[in-house]
Amino acid sequence: MSDKWRVDPDLSLAAVEAELPETNRRVQKLLTKLYSKRFGRFSNEEVYLCISTHTGLPWTLPLAVERLQADPMLEAVAHPGDLLTAVLGVDGAFWKQQPELAVQMADVAQRALQIAQEMGAPLPLDEILGDDLLLAIQQFITGVKPEEA
Repeated sequence: MSDKWRVDPDLSLAAVEAELPETNRRVQKLLTKLYSKRFGRFSNEEVYLCISTHTGLPWTLPLAVERLQADPMLEAVAHPGDLLTAVLGVDGAFWKQQPELAVQMADVAQRALQIAQEMGAPLPLDEILGDDLLLAIQQFITGVKPEEA
């Protein structure tokens, strides 16, 4: 990942003054606990929670992309690829503001497709990845790199 997108591991949501979203009490309590935790100490599950609640995306999304570059099918909470699904679900407006990060994420999504094809041949991709993840990957790749899709 380019140094431009590296997140200072000593920063926290509090240090960057990230706003906590309005959500249910349980999730609010978890996010409040994370508020002062340094990014460098976030678990995969905590990164997933922030991404899925759109908390601190300018800082938490690069953390997720970096981890997904190492393992596109990373299991953060429930199943392989759940962090990828959460990241691909981030609104397109965010990605348009961060085109270099979006290109890196499109590369991750493409790798996830290749891994799934290698793992599951001769099964169809939708049986390996599930319909939702496969569609999200295809839409993301097409939206970010239409010339390569």
